[in-house]
Amino acid sequence: MNRLPMWLGVVVCVTWLGLSGSAEAQCGDELVQPPEECDPPGSNFTCPDGANAICEADCMASCAGDTGDPHLRTLDDNRYDFQSAGEFVAMRDSAGTIEVQTRQSAVATGGLPGPDPHSGLRVCVSVNTAVAARVGSHRVSYQPSGKVEAGENRLELRVDGKVVKLGKGIDLDGGARILPTNVPDGLSITFPDKSSLVVTPGWWAPYQQWYLNLSFASSTAKVGLLGPIAEGSWLPALPDGQSVGAMPDAPDARYDALYRKFADAWRVTDATSLFDYAQGTTTATFTSKDWPTMGPTCEVAGQQPAQAATEQVARDACKGVGAEYANCVYDVMATGHLGFATTYLQGQQVRMPTTTTPPGGGKPDCSACKCEEKVCECPPDNSKQLLLALGVAVAVILVLIALLARRK
Repeated sequence: MNRLPMWLGVVVCVTWLGLSGSAEAQCGDELVQPPEECDPPGSNFTCPDGANAICEADCMASCAGDTGDPHLRTLDDNRYDFQSAGEFVAMRDSAGTIEVQTRQSAVATGGLPGPDPHSGLRVCVSVNTAVAARVGSHRVSYQPSGKVEAGENRLELRVDGKVVKLGKGIDLDGGARILPTNVPDGLSITFPDKSSLVVTPGWWAPYQQWYLNLSFASSTAKVGLLGPIAEGSWLPALPDGQSVGAMPDAPDARYDALYRKFADAWRVTDATSLFDYAQGTTTATFTSKDWPTMGPTCEVAGQQPAQAATEQVARDACKGVGAEYANCVYDVMATGHLGFATTYLQGQQVRMPTTTTPPGGGKPDCSACKCEEKVCECPPDNSKQLLLALGVAVAVILVLIALLARRK
């Protein structure tokens, strides 16, 4: 019996298996498919959502964040969504020299997005459209010019009410600075205590609207929407230090606690606002105490509702987004705007200024910071081994053919 065909079959199978070996990468305990841009081999890439990734604490990364359809990450690494419309205190210190305020604007969508994993509430969404800060003795705002009709709705940087050009940076008193980042229209603010704020803007062209992703690293500012959540509470403390208590069981009670009691407590007033206003407008102009609604529709006067995207479209768009992957998918699905993914990816490329050392020296306070960067290693380049296996297989086939020829 001629066994040559059997041997040829074995060689071909072994070669095929070698050439089609798994290109998956080890991400902690799981195998995941690396991105197409996984280059060079052996380098690191951000693990996809759900992967048990290798985590590295980094105090200089964002310790708190306020991104997308506002997903808040507190200073002690708790997460909750906050979809109110108006102007709020995001962070504040006890001395009154550091404060960050955000302006959130309602977004009309064609349907009710999915629930917030923290609260379990399904509500309509909003986005950050402006930010203002008290930086020592100065007041800084970064907000749209409002010149929509002229097609010039650019972001304007103001210091103490005056429009300024950022250029290569602006030095303020007490060692505070405003610097551009490597993202278009992005900027970072370093406060006198060396806390920092990074602003990564995105432009939503169909709606002629800016939205802002914010990252914070703080030394002394510990209260506000991004303050730590104490044991026994489900939200940060109120301005008077009181806790909102445990999460209510009933959804309506949860809504009232979050979007009425808590939201109203942290709203700014005309007396406390750090924003700049066009003539005839005040903080009330941007306030909608009835937002967000719990559906069934999410309508905003004068806005065409954004149409939702499928989960697969959102996952594809958010490929490469790290710790904020789930938030990115939520935002793209809720609004259909793929630009959210771009803004998240750009934000990952911006590192917080490495200036969190407290005044007078010493190590930065990272006790409330659980900053993580999830990475895993790209598969090694096996091309040489595969070529060698192919060469050996071809050689074996040639030898077998020669032996068969000699038998004849």
